[in-house]
Amino acid sequence: MHRFLSVATLLVALVAFGCNPSGEQSVQAVESEPTEIARVIIPIEAGAPVRGPISEYLETISRVEANVRVDVTAEGVGKCTAVFAEIGDTVRQGQVLAQLDTTEMGAQLAQTEVQVRQQRAEYERAQQGYAFGGMPKAELDAARFAYEQGLASLRVQKLQYENLTVTSPINGLVVNRLIEVGQLINTGSPVFSVVDPNTFQLVVEPPERELSRLTIGQQALVTIDALPGREFMARVHRIDPAADPVSGTVRARLSFEEEDRPSLREGLFSRVRLVMATIPDALLVPKDVVVEENGRYYVFVIELQTPEEFVSEQLEIIGQELEMDTTNGETPVEVAEPIIEMPEEPVMVATRREVEIGLQDSRNFEIRNGLGDDEIIVVVGHTNLKTGTEVSVTSASAEVAQSIGLTKEEALRRAREARGDSTGMTRRRLRDGL
Repeated sequence: MHRFLSVATLLVALVAFGCNPSGEQSVQAVESEPTEIARVIIPIEAGAPVRGPISEYLETISRVEANVRVDVTAEGVGKCTAVFAEIGDTVRQGQVLAQLDTTEMGAQLAQTEVQVRQQRAEYERAQQGYAFGGMPKAELDAARFAYEQGLASLRVQKLQYENLTVTSPINGLVVNRLIEVGQLINTGSPVFSVVDPNTFQLVVEPPERELSRLTIGQQALVTIDALPGREFMARVHRIDPAADPVSGTVRARLSFEEEDRPSLREGLFSRVRLVMATIPDALLVPKDVVVEENGRYYVFVIELQTPEEFVSEQLEIIGQELEMDTTNGETPVEVAEPIIEMPEEPVMVATRREVEIGLQDSRNFEIRNGLGDDEIIVVVGHTNLKTGTEVSVTSASAEVAQSIGLTKEEALRRAREARGDSTGMTRRRLRDGL
C-alpha cells in the first residue's frame, strides 16, 4: 500500500481572468510540485441516541388558592373580649373563634325571659276564666297575642346573644385574622378567613388556541418556590366553558393529589408545566448536540472509513474547495497538487446529517427522521467540525468503545458483511457503542 496518494488530475487548470488581444478570456494551466496535506484529527466525545418518553409542555405560572374559602364576618355588635384562633390553626365547623361582650345583651335577655314568664301566666289565667265563662273571648285573645309576641322577642334576643360568639362555618385552616381583643366590632365586619385545604387548586390560563388540547384529567408538573426540591402532580378538574375575549385565554383549574395537600399553603407561587402531548417511546438526543441553521437542524454522525475511502473523500473535499476559490476569485492562483498521507487503519470521520425534530423539552429533542437508533453522534466538540473531519473518540466515549471489545477493523468487516459488500470501498456507520 502506498504511503501517499496523489491525484494528478485533481486540478490541472485555473481560470486566468484577463483579456487577450482579441478581447476574449483565456485559460492558463498552472503546474507546481505536489504538496503534502497534513492530517488534522479533532478529539470529540460520542454517544448514541436513546429511546424514552418525551412530553411537550405548556409552561405558565400561578398561585395556590382554595376553591372553598369563607370570609367570616361578625353578625353581632360589641367589644371583642377573647380570641381563640390564630393564623395557621386548623379549626372545625362550629368551633368558637372569638367572643364579643355579652354583658348588656345577657341582661336584656334575662329581662325578656321574666316578661315572657309573666305573659305566660296571664295567658293561662285567661284560659281558665274563659273556660268558666267569666272572661270574654277578646281578653283571652289579647293575652294569647301578648304571650306569643313575648316568645318572638325572646327568640330574637337569643339569636342576637348567640351572634356575639364568632364560630367557624367550615372545617379548614385559618389564613387571616382581623380581630383583636378590645376592638369594637360592628355587624358585617370581617374578622377571619378560613379555607378548606382539601380544595387547594391552581388556576391557569392557556391561550384559547390550546382549547382543543385541554381535557379533564390532563396532567401537570408543578414546582413551588417555597418548597424547593419537590415536584407536585396536578390534574385538570375543570375547564371554563367560555374564553376571555379580552385576554384570549381559557381558564382551567388544576387539583393536587390528596397526599400533597397538607404541605401546601394558600398563595404559594407555582411554576406549572401542563402536559400537552406525550410520546412514550421517542428517539431522543440532547438539545446541545443539535445544530440549527436557517430553521434546519443537523447532528454530526461518526462514520468509519477505510484508508482508501478516507483519502479519496479528503481529496474530493480539497478539490471542491479549490474549485470554489477559482470560480469566485478574480486573481489567478498557482495551486500545487495535493497529496494526503494514507492511514494504516480505518479512520473515524464526522458527517453532518440533517434531521427532523419533533417534540422537545428542557433537555432533549425528539428525532423523527434522519437518524437511526444504532448510529453514533458527536456529543462534545461538534462546534469545530464539518463533514469529512477526522475525529478521535476520547474520555468516557473511548471507554465505551473499548468495552465493546471490537477493533476498528473488526467493526468495519462486520459492517461490510452485513451489507454483502466485502470488496468495494464502503462507508459503514460505526455501531454498537463507538
